This record gives sequence, C-alpha cells and structure tokens, in this order.
Amino acid sequence: MPAVGDGEERPLRLVTFLEGGEPRLGALRGEGARQEVVDLNEILKTAIQNIRGSLPSIPEIDFKGAPKKVLVKVVPDHLQQILLNLVQNAIKAAQGTALPKISIRIFDVGFEVADNGVGMTSEILEKVFQPFFTSFKDGSGLGLSICQRLVHFNEGKITIVSTPHVGTRVTVQF
Repeated sequence: MPAVGDGEERPLRLVTFLEGGEPRLGALRGEGARQEVVDLNEILKTAIQNIRGSLPSIPEIDFKGAPKKVLVKVVPDHLQQILLNLVQNAIKAAQGTALPKISIRIFDVGFEVADNGVGMTSEILEKVFQPFFTSFKDGSGLGLSICQRLVHFNEGKITIVSTPHVGTRVTVQF
C-alpha cells in the first residue's frame, strides 16, 4: 500500500502549492507548521553547518552575522529550506569560476546570499520563480519557486539582482 502523499496526488499538490494554492504540502511545510520568533543569526549559523556537512565539494562560505540578535517570525524549517536552496544555486552558479565565492550576510530584517558565478540575464530573471523553469543543465526548476512560496507564506519578500558573468545576490526580508 502506498504511503500517504505518494503517487499521482503528490505532483498535483506540488503544482498547486507552487502556483499559489493552499500551502498544505507536508513535505514542504510540515503538517501543523507554526511560525516562531527566532534569532536569524542562530538559525542560519546552524543551517550553514548542516549544509557544509551534507553537500559535497562546497566552496568556502563567507558568513557575516549581525552584531545583535535579529528576531523574525518564521517557520524555522522553511528558513532552513530557503537557505539550502539558495546556497545550492550559488554553488552551481559559481562552479565555473576560478575562485568560487559565496557569502551570506544577515541584516536587521533578513539576509542575503551572494555568489560570483555566471549571473543571469534580465530574460532569465523574469522567469526564475516559475515552477519547472531552470537555467542549470541539471536543475529541476523547483528551488526558487519553493523559496518564493515559503518566503511569502512567512510574510516575507525575496528579490534577486544579477549581472551576467559577475554574479547574483538574493535578498530575503521578513
């Protein structure tokens, strides 16, 4: 007997979620997910440690925390998923550079992930949040769509600034 959420129902629920429908996916949001007031410094520091331990051949991440606590109301698992997706994209984008650089900076209402990778054209930037759109050869096209939905679920804002052959900066604000 298939587990709940397996089979044909999962892709339909995923598309519904990504297109702005009710975010009820257990896999993406967790049943009963609740926002909590958390310190962005602490939760991102822990998430970065987890990423370093789980991703192969990760370049050095320059992490700059805020000098004081940055309290935000979010679902902690969402925040970790957002950061993971953004760091994975930064790693892919910076792979072709001689000296890949990824930085994460926390500021008073959010954080940014920046890389010195391939960057994106304005045509690509217009499509990056569309489900299943990808500019990576091996991408699924779901990472930024999921990020956007999770950020919006947590009443935040996500913006991307990118220059081809220079790099990309993604800013998340809560």
